[in-house]
Amino acid sequence: PPPPRRTVLAEAGPCGHLVRGPGNLLALACDDGLVRVLDGRKGDPVAQCLPLHGGHPMCLAWSPWRRHVASRHDDGTVVVWDLQTETPALVFGVAGRGSSLAFSADGRWLALTVENRVEVYDTHGVRVRDLPVSPASVWGAKNARVRTAGEKIALGPVGFTPGDQGVVVACSDGPVRELDGQGRTVMEWRHPRPVLCLAHTEDFIATGCHDGQVRLWSWDGRQLWRKGYRRSVLQLAFSADCSALAVADEGGGAAVRNLRTGTAFFVGNISGWPVGAGFLDDDEGLVTASRTGVVERWSLPDWMAERDTS
Repeated sequence: PPPPRRTVLAEAGPCGHLVRGPGNLLALACDDGLVRVLDGRKGDPVAQCLPLHGGHPMCLAWSPWRRHVASRHDDGTVVVWDLQTETPALVFGVAGRGSSLAFSADGRWLALTVENRVEVYDTHGVRVRDLPVSPASVWGAKNARVRTAGEKIALGPVGFTPGDQGVVVACSDGPVRELDGQGRTVMEWRHPRPVLCLAHTEDFIATGCHDGQVRLWSWDGRQLWRKGYRRSVLQLAFSADCSALAVADEGGGAAVRNLRTGTAFFVGNISGWPVGAGFLDDDEGLVTASRTGVVERWSLPDWMAERDTS
């Protein structure tokens, strides 16, 4: 295929996270304290939100509606923004450290990792679930370990399961766990090294690890394939039709893999440490952002629009 075309959409200054939202909107958590929202096609500014409390945004999550995006800040504050007015629609505080949050598909719930548990909040900022996560008792014959008294684990990326009945969360002791509404572990996807990023759809879960391995799983625990990259994998994103998976590693390399045919396509080198990736609608390309705040749009090969019917 022809080499991808690269377009610089914006240079927003140092930032820690980019997420793609509805209508090809992009939200950036910037080091200057602002949450910036851009048009993903042209890079034009759409909204600019400045927290009143002074905390810096660490990570973001889109609701199902383009009007609302949530930000989590380094002082423990969580804000749901009304992008039409550029003001908070909801503000609440979280006691404890954590670096992940996710909206449910229906927009009714917001999940946050807080130390060794997942907390779920409603649209009024009220905590409705507190789901503790315990370390695995024993895992892996080669790397067997026994849980010690009082041991805690750190939690990574979090998301809601299909139907919003439970959550899925990456754990520092290796597994990605699915927890039901009572905090019971109902499924584990085990990994020899910590999972740094995950993405999921109604059919698949993709995990990216510190050892450079990307794995595609089914919800019933089957590993469908595994692919290796040279460096730790930091960003994953499914296309809207679940035909492709974007991968970005710590060296800045970006690639796209066709899930149906297995074809891999190297997109290019991102301008710095990757902090987000997402596909635009209507086959308009892949968007990436670097730690330096450079937001880029990449063209994609023709097979992105193809469907494997075999």
